[in-house]
Amino acid sequence: MDVDAQHGESTKAPKPHDILWFSDGSVVLATDLYLFKVHKTVLSLHSSVFKDMFDFPGVDGLTNGGVISESAQDMYEGLPLVTLVGYSGEDVAHLLRAVYEPRYYDSRRNQTPLPVVIALLTLSTKYDFKTIRSDIILTISRYYSIDFPVHMSVATGDQSFPLFGVERWDCHFPLLAAAFKCNADVLLPSLYSVCSGFQLEHVLDMSKTLPPECSRALILGRERLRSSLVTLALNLPGRVQKGIAEHICPDEESCLSTVGFINWQSAEVVNALLGYECGIAFVYDTLGSVCERCGVYLANEIDVRWNVIWRNVPSYFELPDWSVLREQLKELKKT
Repeated sequence: MDVDAQHGESTKAPKPHDILWFSDGSVVLATDLYLFKVHKTVLSLHSSVFKDMFDFPGVDGLTNGGVISESAQDMYEGLPLVTLVGYSGEDVAHLLRAVYEPRYYDSRRNQTPLPVVIALLTLSTKYDFKTIRSDIILTISRYYSIDFPVHMSVATGDQSFPLFGVERWDCHFPLLAAAFKCNADVLLPSLYSVCSGFQLEHVLDMSKTLPPECSRALILGRERLRSSLVTLALNLPGRVQKGIAEHICPDEESCLSTVGFINWQSAEVVNALLGYECGIAFVYDTLGSVCERCGVYLANEIDVRWNVIWRNVPSYFELPDWSVLREQLKELKKT
């Protein structure tokens, strides 16, 4: 008896993909939705995982924790059939089109849709397509940088500005999850930092979308980062008094004197420092009454201290130190 039919359900067999079905292909890849008739030589050139599998045919079981399944009796229209387990046909199509179509995604721009970016990062890592993996990590790193000035300028920009086809703040958590799963360490300091900038309730809600160890690192790291910002906030009254003493303000009565009444230890102030990561954005949102000269002065004082905190961000989130991350980035650029 057909149990699926009994329940009014049908299982659709995968169909040949409209684009990735080459008449001279030498292997068929099977997914949940599509069949791809492609070339062993092309896949072997780009992927060590496929190369090893094709170099040792007839091995059932297989490589990469069972993600690839092939056996000698699996054939489709006279060609070897390889079943890719655990990933959607759409995601595999993105990867294969990136292999066959050099302009399928533009690594110099941010127009590639977020699902495509995540699919390329995830599958290129899983199947060891080194060039695609390096390209996509370097593309993401332009917006989630290990360089503090770059990170700060992007992190404090308009978060509703489009990035990978969505508003930028909608990228943070999905990219954090993907980068963590793919061991893309060079992306993690910036991603952890921007994700920490949300209110705790939102962080806790979104942490459910992350791998457990990633969620743990985010929540604990956020508390360590926040503790450092409490110290920063406690130092700001002294910076205010210094500015008054040095007559930073052009007015006879310094507008910095009004700032002295702020409760610098309040949760609102610390959360604002955590969310903005940039002195000028914090000053004009929290201390809107100060003049331009006083605002620039305070913003610079905050940025200097944020820069010191940034040096410790990898340790807050249990990541390799900056020297290791910079070396990893250098290796990616060589690929």
